[in-house]
Amino acid sequence: MTSKQRARAEASFKAAMANLIGHPDFADFINILREQREIAIEDACTDSVIASQRTHMAAVGEIRAYKSIIAIYDEFIAQGSQLDDDEA
Repeated sequence: MTSKQRARAEASFKAAMANLIGHPDFADFINILREQREIAIEDACTDSVIASQRTHMAAVGEIRAYKSIIAIYDEFIAQGSQLDDDEA
């Protein structure tokens, strides 16, 4: 994936997520992703994952995916908080 394609994909992802911010079920979903990320980190440290390059790369990809989704969500929340502070 080129950097241009990656930027387009991230912009599309952000646009889709923008409509979900503030919905309590979506906040719960993000919290579940945070828990899953921690489980994936623990799993990535097991001997069986470390022993296989293919499994190790898959585990790293899973962790990175969780991290990216959570980071975009946290960015939206931070921007919303900043806007609320500016309006006050």
